[in-house]
Parts: sequence; C-alpha cells; structure tokens
Amino acid sequence: MFRALRAAYAASTTRPETALGLTDRLAAAAAVVGSLEALVSARADHRDGTVLRGDLMSRRIPVDAKLLSALVKASSGRRTEQLLETVRLAASVTLLVARPGRTTRSAALALLAVSSAVTHRHHTVQSDGSEQLLFQVQAASALASLAGGGPRVTDACLWYIAAQSTLAYTVAGYSKLAGAEWRSGEALPGVLRTETYGDRKAFELVRTHPRTARTAGAAVVLGECGFGLLYFLGRGRYAPVFVSAGTLFHLVNARAMGLGRFLFAFVATYPAILYTARRISARSGDVC
Repeated sequence: MFRALRAAYAASTTRPETALGLTDRLAAAAAVVGSLEALVSARADHRDGTVLRGDLMSRRIPVDAKLLSALVKASSGRRTEQLLETVRLAASVTLLVARPGRTTRSAALALLAVSSAVTHRHHTVQSDGSEQLLFQVQAASALASLAGGGPRVTDACLWYIAAQSTLAYTVAGYSKLAGAEWRSGEALPGVLRTETYGDRKAFELVRTHPRTARTAGAAVVLGECGFGLLYFLGRGRYAPVFVSAGTLFHLVNARAMGLGRFLFAFVATYPAILYTARRISARSGDVC
C-alpha cells in the first residue's frame, strides 16, 4: 500500500495534468464500484415505484426547476435507471482502462457528472458522503477537460477537489465532536453492532477492549478534525503521512463497516491533495 502511495505521490506532484489524470482514474474506479452495486441491487429488488424512485423524489424538486424535473422524470423507472447505470459503467471503464482522446475523455467525464446529479435526485435518502464527494471530483474534472485542460484551469480544479476533500473530513470530524457518544467513546461500539454498518468480529473486539475502542474513536475524531493541518505542518511536507493514514482508515472501514465506496471516493481526491501540498512546499522553497 505504502509503495503504491509513494508512486502516486511522485506521479501527482509533477504537473497538474498528471495529478488530474490520476484523479480521473481513481474516480472512475469508484464509479465502477458504485454502478456495479446499483446494478446488482436492482437485480435483487424487482419492485418498482418505491419511495426512493424518481417519480416520488421529483416532488422534492422546486416547481420552477422545470428542466431538472423533466430530466428526473425521463430517467425514472427501474429499466431506465439500469440503463443509465450501464452507460455510467461503460464511461467509467473507458476512463479506467483506456487512454481516450480529449473529446472522448471530456464526454465521459461530463456524462458521469450529469448522471451522478440525476441519480442523486433518484436516491436522495440513500445518498451518502462518498457519492456527494465523487460528484464534486467528476464535475471538477469534467470542467477542466471541457475547458481545454490548460495548466491554470487544471490547477484551479485540483485546488477545488483538495478543498472539498479537506472540508469533508473536517466537517465529519467536528460533527462527531459535537456528539456526546463520540466524546464518551460509546459511538464506535454502537455503530459496529448495527445491522447496516456492523461487524460481529469487530464489535466483539471493541466490546472486549473498551479502552482500545475509546482510543480508536478519539483518533478518528482528531484525525478528521485536524486533516487540514497537512497544509500547515512543514508547509505540506507531511501530506504523504496524512493520506497514508487516511487510506488505512478507509481500508479498515471498508472491511469492518462495508464502506468500500468511501475508500475509492476519498482516495480519488488524494492526488489533488498531494499536488496542492507540493505546491505549497515549492512556494516556500522547501520541496520534498
């Protein structure tokens, strides 16, 4: 894992287009996972017109947003949603395994960004932070590609992606800090015993070792609250340490809580974080 991160660091801190290209591929991997999960879930659930379907969720759209309302209605229905996910899967695979030209790349990125916005309207209740962050990455990448991929616009989009990721960690951390269960150390065992995010072995571990559970919970809160410090400690020199810890954190969550999409979505922002941290180091004359 750390060898791969070192390679990613070396690749993503040279030129902005290199960093954004790596971001695109990692985001495409996240989109592949999301589309496969959606398609498998659709095959297992043969019901249509549930509370999460677009025909009901469209009622949440403002009356004057006629274009958005029409788009959501046109893409509603189980078969249409399956077709949309299949197209998203094809676009993601194209970005992941091929080296498409600028036109194809721009079209694939734009398709992913627009379709992510549409599917979010279909499944607002089910949507989570990984999907929202992934949309920010896809939209920024699409904008950079559609604008011609120049160094300035690519640099700006990378800063935007890095800022969104840092904000996501920080907000998550302070939200946990506001909760009494996280401050008392009871949150982690509580989450791990649920049916949705729980794991029997992990729950038994934290129940048997409550002090370790409290320490782990405190580390999560402190790590998320202080994630933005990577730009200030050593003027960005320790960014690889932060993203290594973040990768390990998401790997553990993927195993214990089934949050695999968070792993791919957040790691997709790491090239942007490493690139921007490198820029700060370069400006201070302290390039690592």
